[in-house]
Amino acid sequence: KEKEKEKEKEKDGSSSTALTTTSSAPKKAAVSKQYVPKPGGRGFMLIDQARQQGRPVTPMMLKMAQWMDDMESQTQGGGTDGDAPMLRPGDASMASPFTAKAEGVMPCCDIIRQGRGTLVTTVQMFKILGLLSLLSAYSLSVMYLQGVKLSDRQATMTGMLTAGMFLFISQSKPLDRLSPERPHPSIFNPAFFISLITQVACQVGLLLYFYRLALASMPEDERQASDSEFKPNLVNSVCYIIQFIIQVQTFAVNYIGHPFNLSIAEHRGLFNVLRVSTLFLGALVTEILPGMNMALGLVSLPAVIKARLTLLSLATFVLTWNVERIARHLYPAPMPPRKGYERHVSDLKRLGLALPGHHHHPYHQQQHHQQEQQQRWQGGGGEEGGGGGGGGGKRSQREERAKEEVALPGDKKND
Repeated sequence: KEKEKEKEKEKDGSSSTALTTTSSAPKKAAVSKQYVPKPGGRGFMLIDQARQQGRPVTPMMLKMAQWMDDMESQTQGGGTDGDAPMLRPGDASMASPFTAKAEGVMPCCDIIRQGRGTLVTTVQMFKILGLLSLLSAYSLSVMYLQGVKLSDRQATMTGMLTAGMFLFISQSKPLDRLSPERPHPSIFNPAFFISLITQVACQVGLLLYFYRLALASMPEDERQASDSEFKPNLVNSVCYIIQFIIQVQTFAVNYIGHPFNLSIAEHRGLFNVLRVSTLFLGALVTEILPGMNMALGLVSLPAVIKARLTLLSLATFVLTWNVERIARHLYPAPMPPRKGYERHVSDLKRLGLALPGHHHHPYHQQQHHQQEQQQRWQGGGGEEGGGGGGGGGKRSQREERAKEEVALPGDKKND
């Protein structure tokens, strides 16, 4: 029994050694079959950096280097093992249209059009926010101390229309055609501040004028103190209507359409909101729906105030509209210096070498030169042709030579 136990122990030991040798064989094969990094790859740089720092190159580091080389090979072209190529990190960025392997330059034009539309929309929203903020600050400080207040329904109606106008302005779309004119790159330009200051002055002056007009037309016992609650009176009603008119005018005047975005008439959402707001203001001023005026806390306006309000509101709109367009025309966006073919054409015009009636292209210049050369050959042959028959032979030879020199657009010589 003891001998049998010893034999079994020997068998177990031999089997364990065999297992260890068989299990160690793949490791040796794996170690012997080490990964060789490609020179210039990311894996090679990782291993080279580790060796320079004096660190040992472990199998895990080799595996990581192999993964990095595989990812680099996949991003550079076709994937490994027949897989689809991976996307590069810059494929979804702004630079992707300029690096696209397309037949034309339409991706570049699209990204420029969309970028210009976004820039114009951002600048005009800054201006509108600045105007509305200045008007709100004046109303909540100076006018509030004079006893001018708004009801909850009036503030709610104004806020809803403001939110709707901002929503549709942010959804403006660029035009399909790229304009040679450029938008202002920022709000720090003379046109922006001239328009902003002029509009603020006109709007605050309009508000102050009608406040004093309503205050003079209202009995003294109806005037309110700054710490009192809201009561419908003539001053509150006139100031609310004026503030509403100023808000609608601000969106209509400062919207920048052509040549970058759709115009107000083409922007159906914003156009409909402005039209509904104008009709709503007309209904409030003319008191077509007395119930709506009572619900908003508005009183009846005298006929003199109605007439002046309509005329002065239209005059303020026309004035601010023209000031905005004139400031934009007087202070356009700076244009970069001309390059390439445009600079070549401008130099030709400056030197007096531009061809009238042509597109100033080298192909048209070559055609014009060939036509002049042909006329010169024909004129010289005609003068010699009057001397005799020999002149006629020379003339025919010169005409044939001129025809050979005047190359057609598809000839190899012209190409």
